[in-house]
Amino acid sequence: MNGMGRGCFYLFSGLVLIGLHGLFGSPLALAQDSNGARPVKKNVSEVVTDAQTGRLTCSPSIIPSKRQPKIEQTDANRARFINPMGVGEIMVGQTVPASIDRLEGGPYDQAFQKAVRTLSHDKAMEAGHFNMSGYPTIHLKTLDLTITLATAKRVLSLTPGRQIRTIEGTGVGSTLAQLKYAHGRVHLSSVPEPVRCAVSVRGLPYVSFMYTTCESACRGEGAVEVYVGGANYDLSKQTWRRPYRRPPPRSDD
Repeated sequence: MNGMGRGCFYLFSGLVLIGLHGLFGSPLALAQDSNGARPVKKNVSEVVTDAQTGRLTCSPSIIPSKRQPKIEQTDANRARFINPMGVGEIMVGQTVPASIDRLEGGPYDQAFQKAVRTLSHDKAMEAGHFNMSGYPTIHLKTLDLTITLATAKRVLSLTPGRQIRTIEGTGVGSTLAQLKYAHGRVHLSSVPEPVRCAVSVRGLPYVSFMYTTCESACRGEGAVEVYVGGANYDLSKQTWRRPYRRPPPRSDD
């Protein structure tokens, strides 16, 4: 074949390939489609409502993942464990035990008491001594734990940090896969902002693992917060005022 013949052959072959590419896609796609089946895209987890139970669930289902070893509980570290009703000896709905004063080297709320004596309520709130509802928040020195108090110095809720774990090793940063391996079935619930998904597990009725959204939880996000609050603690009966402040004097006018 002379030079002109070879050139025409290559040109014709190129046009045929271009035409086939435009008609069928790439040669790889053509091979994949030869049996009439399209390539399967990778599944992305999403939140769906279970038709039988009406609960939120991840689709596809979360596969348990063993990544967080269990922690041996001893007398020395007992105060650092999340339990079904609180953290260590601190129980939701009860007053803070004297053992925490000994652990803190003085009254557990001494920093709070100093703040309310020297700061206005707004300044104390800015400093983190009150939450948005006006309840005191106590940040312990010796434990990675924040205590929110209701009236009569009873524990309203507990917010353990990353160093406080369940005996199964779960806590802040745990994924749904890790929770499922450690605790079995997980239950997702939508909650108001700032975090919009609460996950409960078997055996820890007062504990919620909080996630940015249920969608992000299904996609592998770690828990951004752990909340310990009693489901039977009737918030509607609280006074919703400054629990540590005396009420203003009544006027005779």
